[in-house]
This record gives sequence, structure tokens and C-alpha cells, in this order.
Amino acid sequence: MPVIESLLKITEAAKLTGISVRKYYALLAAEKAPEIVRIGRSVRVRASDLDLWFRLGCPSRAELEVAKRDRGV
Repeated sequence: MPVIESLLKITEAAKLTGISVRKYYALLAAEKAPEIVRIGRSVRVRASDLDLWFRLGCPSRAELEVAKRDRGV
């Protein structure tokens, strides 16, 4: 049975991490925030990626991807 992934709007992701939407977009541009998912024109963030990113101390996207691969995510 497939697992349904929770997807968050950028506004929700920013709110959960305690930063502004503008700052979140800046982190995305600098590749210091989890990768986004595009659904049509909508931009979303995987809740599991955001959770892991936050628990690891907000590493760069490259470091997050390595951590995900090491954990088999």
C-alpha cells in the first residue's frame, strides 16, 4: 500500500520553522532548505523533509539529501 506524503505550502513551512516566507524563499534560492515539489503552479514542501531538515539543525540541501539517502528515505 502506498504511503501518502504530506505536502505543505511555503507559508505553512515558514510558519512551522518560525521564519518569514521571504526568508524561506531566500533559503530555497540558496539551496539551504528542503527541495520543493511543484504540482502545476503550486509549490509545496514535503513535511517529512522539513521535519528531518529541522531535526538535523537546518543543513544545506545537499547535506539533507545525503542524510536522507543514508537513512533510506
